[in-house]
Amino acid sequence: VRITWPARSNECFVVLKKKLVERLRSAGAEFYEWPLAALPPGFKLADDETYIRLVTSFLTKDSEVNDFCEVARKSV
Repeated sequence: VRITWPARSNECFVVLKKKLVERLRSAGAEFYEWPLAALPPGFKLADDETYIRLVTSFLTKDSEVNDFCEVARKSV
């Protein structure tokens, strides 16, 4: 996992391995792939990586965040 921009709000922009993206979606996670043009200057992706945006709200449950993190941890 690589964070591309500092998190200053309820959004986080990260680069994940494509296999991890598949596992997270299979586990029910919802997030958007983000345009590569939005990457910081000089930031490169490997062929097996995807750029995504994660967003939370006041309705996001702690358990949802914990479940997401647990799937990610188990996939490393």
